[in-house]
Amino acid sequence: MLAWSKVLHMSVAFCGGLEAQRCQYHYGAASVAKTCWMEGLTSLWRTRSSKMPIPLWSSERGKNMLDGGAHFYNTYETKDGQFMSVGALEPQFYEKLLQGLGLEPDTATQYGDWDEYRQLFATIFKTKTQEEWCSIFDETDSCVVPVVPYTKAHQHPHNAERNSFAPSNDSVIVPRPSPRLSRTPAEPDYEEPCVGQHTTSVLESYGYSKTEIEELLESKVVHMERSEKSKL
Repeated sequence: MLAWSKVLHMSVAFCGGLEAQRCQYHYGAASVAKTCWMEGLTSLWRTRSSKMPIPLWSSERGKNMLDGGAHFYNTYETKDGQFMSVGALEPQFYEKLLQGLGLEPDTATQYGDWDEYRQLFATIFKTKTQEEWCSIFDETDSCVVPVVPYTKAHQHPHNAERNSFAPSNDSVIVPRPSPRLSRTPAEPDYEEPCVGQHTTSVLESYGYSKTEIEELLESKVVHMERSEKSKL
């Protein structure tokens, strides 16, 4: 939930910044945009309304559409111990999901017995390897994709085609900046910094003396990479 609040908070803050710019342009006066994590999270509050026609959220854990309760929004283990991710929320995607699993539409309705259908899906997914399931669901609008570890994300065909990752100077694969701007594209950060690697240079840029920096380090207010300490 904390992760959700961060994402929503940043989105709300971004929209607030755009609105503040619009006010400056139209009215010639600055506007201060204020928000917080909690208010970003409470923007989802309306999804708990009794008027919602779908079971998006209830008070019982593990019984909701987005927390593992729904059979069509879940992860399933495959025959080789890997996993497939299923996110077929919309009816047209759910139809393709059932086709890939070899099920008739009336065998597992989207809003039927979720507990029963989760078990059914789990049993079916265990009959094939991840690669075999990929061969079935690739190139279909089913919202079924393989779960891959971070170390292999750059090898996924979609990421490889878009060149979404790049090797850093120390051979660590890192994501390329996004979004990509055609006129002013950002360059990837080819060096993965260590924690505290730039402590000295940052503090010095703000006017801290070497003595003051040493005091901050000794009192553990800031941290610095051990190999950098000799520079003081």
